[in-house]
Amino acid sequence: MTTAGLPSWLDPVAQAARSVRPQQLSRFLPPESGAGRQSAVLILFGDGPRGPELLLMERSGTLRSHPGQPSFPGGSL
Repeated sequence: MTTAGLPSWLDPVAQAARSVRPQQLSRFLPPESGAGRQSAVLILFGDGPRGPELLLMERSGTLRSHPGQPSFPGGSL
């Protein structure tokens, strides 16, 4: 992994990513039964006028599941 060109405020994230072991992510694997579904999210960092920013969306207040809550953009593939 290279960090060339990344803003310095992302250094802690890059450093943490270097130490992640596969076992730490195994709970995020789909079930062995294949009952999971393909999905993805975008975690977008950017330089804002007052420092680092993170893009979040607000879920519609009319949804049955988690109405009005903040979320990352993404969903089913």
